[in-house]
Amino acid sequence: MSCRLKRTTLRVVVFYVVITNTAAIAPPAKALGPPVFHLDESDIMLGRIAPNAAQEFSLTVHNRGQATLIIYGISSTCGCLSQAKQEKNIEIAPGELKRFDFKIVTSDQMRGITRRAIVFKTNDAQRNHVIHVSFVVAPEYKLAVLPAKLDFGCIESDLSFKKIVTVVSPYPEAIEVNFVRTSSPFIHVTDSNEYQGLPRYSCAFNVELLPNLRPGYISESITIGTTRGSASVLVSGYKTDPIESRPASLVFEPVECGEKKAVTFVLRSTNGEKFDLLKTTTVSNTIKLKRLDPQEPRTTHALVAELTAPNGRPGPGKTSISVETDTLGVKTIHCYYFLLGAETHAATHDK
Repeated sequence: MSCRLKRTTLRVVVFYVVITNTAAIAPPAKALGPPVFHLDESDIMLGRIAPNAAQEFSLTVHNRGQATLIIYGISSTCGCLSQAKQEKNIEIAPGELKRFDFKIVTSDQMRGITRRAIVFKTNDAQRNHVIHVSFVVAPEYKLAVLPAKLDFGCIESDLSFKKIVTVVSPYPEAIEVNFVRTSSPFIHVTDSNEYQGLPRYSCAFNVELLPNLRPGYISESITIGTTRGSASVLVSGYKTDPIESRPASLVFEPVECGEKKAVTFVLRSTNGEKFDLLKTTTVSNTIKLKRLDPQEPRTTHALVAELTAPNGRPGPGKTSISVETDTLGVKTIHCYYFLLGAETHAATHDK
């Protein structure tokens, strides 16, 4: 019995020694790192909000630590800024994201740049995390255009003219130009380099009327689109024709069918340049032209237009004359006449 007891005792001692040594050799368990609260931005700019309006926005919290991040509560420095859904004791696992929705409600008393704060109370090392939210409370103003209308006045036909127009934002925010459109391809708009001292919320442009803009009254528009809205400016003026006709239109006395009437008119260079007539054409064969001056370059040319009344129904009629010159292009003159019928002619003679 004594030998068995000894052997049993020896086995127990050996087992105890092996277990003890194994426990001593095993490495200790690795401790986890703390949670880490992270937001991409700690200063948020929301832009313009109208008075008595609500705007929603969201913030996404990232746990960059190795332990669970707990957000015990969220508060703000103003009652106008609150969570869309009240939540407490929110757990975010390591590496996970959580989005929080917020709402700003403005009032009539709030004006200008406003700055508020959101406080996250957490279990990470910093405990309290403050996020600043800025916005501008302002009504919906339109972009201002200075001047509101570009009046070029009376301009000569063969020259280009420039004026400057400035677009100003009512908010202290930069303007980015998205597009510039004109109602005529002969109005050219470019950035102005003359106003280097303009604030960032203003943009200046050169507006140029090109020489090939059609003569006559100018009534066009420019539309400038920016990140703060669009603005339009009217362009007005009068562009002289290089050739002036006196009278501007030819009006013949009432005529019977086959009867002839003549009108004298003068073509004059508006810029004092001499020119010669190369060719004259009429829309119909009812009018013939005759020169009264020698064929040579002059600043004025006198002509006679003779109308032979055409066959047709009594009433008003219209035709035109085109005069081609050597240096000043083509001048078109409109002609008007009234064709008498048998009854109208008799009534006219009775009077």
